[in-house]
Amino acid sequence: MAVNTVSTLVARLVQAGSLVRRADPADGRVVRLELSEPVAARIGSWRDARVAVTAAAIAQLGAEDQLALAAALPALVRLTELVDPDGSEISQNDHDDHQEER
Repeated sequence: MAVNTVSTLVARLVQAGSLVRRADPADGRVVRLELSEPVAARIGSWRDARVAVTAAAIAQLGAEDQLALAAALPALVRLTELVDPDGSEISQNDHDDHQEER
């Protein structure tokens, strides 16, 4: 994507209130983009809803199926790390939540 196209998209997202520009405290030449609070809250609520639906479905499974899912978690974590090695797509909080569940 061309730089001017990205700049235009970012400007529109900032204007729409979806993104917030922040100066990097370590390097004044760098601008950091963050989700606005309302957008972050909306995404969080979507995540919470997905977690609730998945938890309810897992609760309906028999014990054998639940144990099979639990046994598969380490392989799924390794798969995720292969797909997203730097963890940029998964927040550390999400990863920590899953670690605690095991």
